[in-house]
Amino acid sequence: MKDDLEKFIWENRSKMDNLEAPVDSFNKISSRLEQQKSIKTISFTRSQLFRVAASFAVPVLLSYFVIGYLNHQKIDRITAESATCNEETSPVLYDLIETENYYQSAIDKVKTEIYQKLGEDPELVREIETILNDIDRSYNVYNSDLNENVNSEQIASALITCQRTKLQALEDIQNQINDQNQTK
Repeated sequence: MKDDLEKFIWENRSKMDNLEAPVDSFNKISSRLEQQKSIKTISFTRSQLFRVAASFAVPVLLSYFVIGYLNHQKIDRITAESATCNEETSPVLYDLIETENYYQSAIDKVKTEIYQKLGEDPELVREIETILNDIDRSYNVYNSDLNENVNSEQIASALITCQRTKLQALEDIQNQINDQNQTK
């Protein structure tokens, strides 16, 4: 094909030499080229889109199930403790277990609602988990102190305060998400 074009040009060169291009044709051509350069499209295949979606979905789902598993272990531990403890043997520990059961179920409920609303936003999920882990560290310190002094009302109060703080933080996050959804 290139040879045919070249042959045509050589044969008809004398007819083309006397023709002149319009004065503004170069400007038109260059402006069209600039417009074409500024418009860039990125196309993805379906498999690429699925890979990107999976790279976000897998960590979110994995963290959701790990958190659920850890919470169920904690609930099982609390239930086992409450089975061996009664109000007569250790009133402080009994009240603590009852209160922890209440707060843990409320925390689990709010956390589940938040994660459902966030969907696939691993950045926010990580932020929330960081906040909750900080509170859990304090809780674990007090909990180890409680193992040494089972009937300490101060330690039990500190543990309940940790649970209350965790629930309040989650409720604040939930309110912020609800406010953002209402403004959209």
